[in-house]
Amino acid sequence: MARCGMDLGTTFSKIAHYDVNTRRVEVIPDMMGQRLVPSTVYYPETDDPIVGWEALDIAASDPDRLVRWIKMSMGTDFKKKIGDKEYTPEEVSAEILKKLRRNAEAYLGEPVNLSLKYNDSGIILGRGGVTSEGGKVEIPIEIHPYTK
Repeated sequence: MARCGMDLGTTFSKIAHYDVNTRRVEVIPDMMGQRLVPSTVYYPETDDPIVGWEALDIAASDPDRLVRWIKMSMGTDFKKKIGDKEYTPEEVSAEILKKLRRNAEAYLGEPVNLSLKYNDSGIILGRGGVTSEGGKVEIPIEIHPYTK
């Protein structure tokens, strides 16, 4: 099982792994070759959520079903209402994390063990640690405080 680290960003997110052959950290591209995934989720009326570049493309014609910049609401009681359902920042973040994991598994050809690092003092004006909650929704992720 491959171990990967991820950066759940406000605007873009990414996932990386250590390549033992090159002895370098590599940011994993998606199926289109993009190494950064927009931290956006589009919630269609009848299908599974769509994440990233595809979400942005679809949202051009239906922007009310797009969620972006959700990380800024982590640690609050904010909920985004789309149709008859409300989504918490943690639920939206979990969709982004699942997309990153699927990208990594497709690229590496094996299951991925995710490790999410966060810095308590630097996340969203002192609401530190809340990013880790996104990793606890539907997808198991090891949570580790950032250390230098």
